[in-house]
Amino acid sequence: MKAWSSTVAALLWICSLTGAASAAGVSDCPSDERATYVCNVRNAEDLVAIRDSAWVIAGRLTDPPTQGGFYLIDASSGAASPVAPDFKGPKASIYSECPGAPGKDEFAAHGIAIRYGAGSKHELYAVNHNGRESIEIFDLDMSARRPALIWKGCVLVPPAVMPNSVAPVPSGGFVVTSFGIRTDAQTYQKAMAGGISGFVAKWAPGAGWSEVAGTQFSANNGVAVSEDGKRLFVTGWGDRKLHVISLGEIPYTHQAVELGALHPDNIRATPDGRLLIAGQAATPAEIFACTSLPTCEVGFKVLAVDPRSLSVEPLLDESGSRAFGGASAAIMVGNEVWVGTFSGSRIARYRLRE
Repeated sequence: MKAWSSTVAALLWICSLTGAASAAGVSDCPSDERATYVCNVRNAEDLVAIRDSAWVIAGRLTDPPTQGGFYLIDASSGAASPVAPDFKGPKASIYSECPGAPGKDEFAAHGIAIRYGAGSKHELYAVNHNGRESIEIFDLDMSARRPALIWKGCVLVPPAVMPNSVAPVPSGGFVVTSFGIRTDAQTYQKAMAGGISGFVAKWAPGAGWSEVAGTQFSANNGVAVSEDGKRLFVTGWGDRKLHVISLGEIPYTHQAVELGALHPDNIRATPDGRLLIAGQAATPAEIFACTSLPTCEVGFKVLAVDPRSLSVEPLLDESGSRAFGGASAAIMVGNEVWVGTFSGSRIARYRLRE
């Protein structure tokens, strides 16, 4: 990890959640009374179920970060393995300002998102903190037996942006949450106290970066965009709320949904259109303490939110254990909720009660 000031470095432990102590992968992680597990996946902080396939892709944030990248998981068998993208291809013309592909050991995926295209060709976006603060863009080719990732460009984030999650917008480009402000020496203290500390930035081809109006919240974390591109969903890790903001409208509108005793993390859409929000049910100090442990043991919750009515349905409320805790992302895979963590060696699989 590159050098940071002590304050910003401390915040990065939380906002990008890369800093759990390194540990050997779990070679055998049998089911328990609540969950089954995908084993040997270190710090699968974000998860995406690839549409119309049996594959799940996870960000691979590890310590040391030279081991980072992605995991591919076969949802039918639960088998997981690291995947190495092809970084040898040329960059696309819309990323002309990208200095080039990251070098060896200069990439570790944090927040991830997919823009779906026609047929088997899609794009994958990944937040990268290793070597540079950037959004790295890949072609995701689903035409072969195993998905393939081919690097096609990058966008370096502005000096103030502390990138966490990313989501494509229908008109082109993407939005990125900034958990804190890298140029603010007090940003860590503000985030931990639930004060205003972050925002959402938008990048558009040809126009570059801009701040999305009305998105200055507390520790902006997860982000999702409605299919029509008119609404933005942002979790405030510090204020424990889901924020819903109009996108591209002046004046903007804003609604806030209280999420209770939860520090919400990533957002993922379900096949039926709801939003899954996973997060940690503990104090900031307890969550921060996980960064020195091989497995976070704090409790966590998973909520399902109707994007229209904004009604909230609790799906999981777990105490955390030596096996698994500190949830940071949740997805639906069949009738199971799969849960990733920023600190641990497993993905937990919970079967929903019928």
